Amino acid sequence: MKVMVVFEGGAYMHSKTFVLVALVASMFMGVAQAYAHSGGTDENGCHHDRKRGGYHCH
Repeated sequence: MKVMVVFEGGAYMHSKTFVLVALVASMFMGVAQAYAHSGGTDENGCHHDRKRGGYHCH
């Protein structure tokens, strides 16, 4: 049985393709939240976060 996902305006795609596209899109949204920052680290790979406070390691 084939299941089609219908979008507004008449566009459609197979459900497996839709799930794949949604999965890839969600992976990219997660990557956007991970960002590098400047700042030196100590010998343990840690540093003080002066903007938000605290001390964390990478």
